Amino acid sequence: MAPPFYAKNSTRNRFSRLPALLLQDHFACCWPAEEAQKKFSEWWHDAEENLLSYSFETVAPRVLGDHGATPKGAYLVLTAIAKEDQMLSPAQVLQLATKFKLPLNETLFIQTSNPAALALENALHQERWTMDNFDADQLLSQVDAGVMQYFLRHEDVQGSILEGFVLFKLKYNVSLVELAAEYTKVMAPFRESALACAVAWGAKCLTDASTLGTLLDDKLGNYFYPPEPESHSMKDIWNLVCNSGPDQSSLRAMFNTLCLHYKHLITLKTYMYKGRLQVQIRVNSDEIFYSWPLHMRINNCAPLFRGHIVTFFSLADLDKIASDYFTVQDDVKIMDICKLKCVKYLVRTFGIRNRINSTLATQGTAPEITIQNFCNNWRIPEQYRPEISSLLMDWSNFVAREQLSTADLLENGHYLHILEPFLARRDARLGTNWAPDTQIYHESKNKEAVLLPSGYGLVIADMRGDIDLSPYVIGLRQIKGRNPKPGYYLYLNKPPPLHWLQEYDWIIILVLGPNSQSNRQSHMWSRFLREFHTELRNIRLILDVNDYCARLNTLPALPTPKLVPIVATYGLCPGSGKSTLLSKIAERLPSFKIVSSDEIRRQLGVVPRQQNAEFQRQFKMAILNTGNSVGYDKNIPDVYGLHALRRAAEDVDFLDLRLLLIAPRRIDRKIAWSRIQARDPSHIGLTASVENAHQIFSESFADKCEASLAAIDSNTDGIIRSDAFWEDSLQAIDELADSLVDILLYQKEQLPKLNTLIASLSLANISETDGPPWLSLDIKDTNLHCTLVPPDVADTTEARSRFLSTTARDVSIVFNRFVVACSDKPQNLRVAFWEVSIEGLGNDFNHYAPQAAIYHVT
Repeated sequence: MAPPFYAKNSTRNRFSRLPALLLQDHFACCWPAEEAQKKFSEWWHDAEENLLSYSFETVAPRVLGDHGATPKGAYLVLTAIAKEDQMLSPAQVLQLATKFKLPLNETLFIQTSNPAALALENALHQERWTMDNFDADQLLSQVDAGVMQYFLRHEDVQGSILEGFVLFKLKYNVSLVELAAEYTKVMAPFRESALACAVAWGAKCLTDASTLGTLLDDKLGNYFYPPEPESHSMKDIWNLVCNSGPDQSSLRAMFNTLCLHYKHLITLKTYMYKGRLQVQIRVNSDEIFYSWPLHMRINNCAPLFRGHIVTFFSLADLDKIASDYFTVQDDVKIMDICKLKCVKYLVRTFGIRNRINSTLATQGTAPEITIQNFCNNWRIPEQYRPEISSLLMDWSNFVAREQLSTADLLENGHYLHILEPFLARRDARLGTNWAPDTQIYHESKNKEAVLLPSGYGLVIADMRGDIDLSPYVIGLRQIKGRNPKPGYYLYLNKPPPLHWLQEYDWIIILVLGPNSQSNRQSHMWSRFLREFHTELRNIRLILDVNDYCARLNTLPALPTPKLVPIVATYGLCPGSGKSTLLSKIAERLPSFKIVSSDEIRRQLGVVPRQQNAEFQRQFKMAILNTGNSVGYDKNIPDVYGLHALRRAAEDVDFLDLRLLLIAPRRIDRKIAWSRIQARDPSHIGLTASVENAHQIFSESFADKCEASLAAIDSNTDGIIRSDAFWEDSLQAIDELADSLVDILLYQKEQLPKLNTLIASLSLANISETDGPPWLSLDIKDTNLHCTLVPPDVADTTEARSRFLSTTARDVSIVFNRFVVACSDKPQNLRVAFWEVSIEGLGNDFNHYAPQAAIYHVT
């Protein structure tokens, strides 16, 4: 709304400033250069002096967030004008739009007595279920009746997705038709220049959305803006607005009704503009609008609008305002309004965008009942529902399969960069027509050419900020942190470190040089080129985005991942000599890196979250940087400790991680406790009382260790069993350390893989008291799994044993049908899953037959 410029919920940001810039440029297109700013100021002061509030709809791609449409241009459309608390008639709006050459939407005026009017209305009702912008223009061009009022045409600026139509039933007057024809005639000479300006702004909003949005949100302002309201804090604002103005005024009644019934759903924002208080009413529930006509009739309330602004004047100011403003006094009135939304816009906006959070909350599934409700709410005819249901189900499955997050889908209000490629690929596969104009949302014609080969990771060092990079990260999830990871992409706004090309042989680096000449960026770019001079022929370093696809096709097969042994103890309680053993190994093997939880605890104090985070960080860095092996100096009393080890290594599991596990044959509590008591009193394990320390030693460690050792199968490979921990001298520990070093130097390839050994020990530790055990395939980086052996029933124990030798291997799963089962009794219950077939287990794999018949992922 203007003047001054307000968005529907705020001001002094991109949502209020972009319209101000667009309108100023519009005036520059429609008036001579020397008059444009003068005419803009004349319009502004005319509105202020006569209490006129202009409502514009802003159309712009990307910079203000994505919606269902895909506009090519950025422009304004004048939708309504209010004078005080009354809306102006269509004739009065036309009069002002012609006077100041303001942008109006396309409108066809046709008498209801003309048979063409009824035929057109019926066609709109029928065709909107498949119609796009081109279809609408074709339909309207065939109507040989009425008067068309327009400035910019939808087909020129709006793209292919059409939101819909608004049908007005008017109390007719011949002056309205004359005003519409006059407006179209007056605006005709400026149409070409205004269209070029709108398209140029659209391109800027699309390709430079981030930079433009930042500039528009800058409180200092990097453009010339008209005067803006200043935020003004006020106490007890409700008391002020409810007691201002004449007792019987409709505005006072409006505020009192809002305060009495809806205060908890209303936010009043206060501003000062030219010494006057302005209050913006933010309505936080659409339910208020539904009931408001009743309050207008019963309580004599003023109309309530979204983004409603009320300006408070003194009585002296009001006396100066002219009451007879318009030269045309007409009896044109709006008798009825009907909105017709096109189904493509409905699906994209209300079926997809507005349901993103709920789709994510339900693991990406789109239950059939929800899709049915969507179709019912928008009264979609039965013949169109199967195609819409299929689309929404495919989208939900895509969200689940790609494991997209809210940040991925709604970052700065953007989601079309993910939806459009999805629709284009689906259209190509099924032959449907749901994708937008590909000139606006780029979709590579050869999707396979821009897919990163399996096993590689991508780093984008983008110093430009004006290139749409979405086609180059298809199939990849974003990782936010310091180190790259296979199957992920990492986004930087500066050059990457030199050592990444040397340390990560699976990393692809795409570097885009700056398009500005700022001293800082130029220095960074020059230094980068110097440092990477010897690497420029490396095919994994790409300096031109146009070479990206071709370079990917030349990538070599990845070499075998680096083998990193991890040495840890299992079932060993505190005081057993774990740290001593690891230090003995380090003495013999200089490349052996120990990561100690006790040392980190001493450094950071007793904040568990900080300790765990720092331990995991150091452990990952040791695995990445070590030339040989890593010591895991942390207690592992049971299988839960093993899973903590596995989680700590998750971000580096692209390496060939092996586990060398040492476990005692027994626990000698007396020796272990005596060693703990002999430690320095300041040791972290003795900071509590002796009684508490002994209780923790017994219950949290010794008891669990004995249970874990008792469950170890004598045939389990990869575990070194030794009682050297309980000997009085260190000779036994020295001998054990010698044997472990020999393994690390000469037999590390024979060590079991980390996940394999942990899985075996996890199954070995299952007992009847641990709850119902089962065996499953876990889908990496998701919460999805496929059960191979169900929880304990009569004949599953033997089946689990048969599976032991098959754990910790990669298996292919083919997703088939998606199934949703619903129950309305005794309550709304819903179960959703994919039916699947499993590959990669081998012909000799001994499936548990009852489960194999119903393999599914959930």
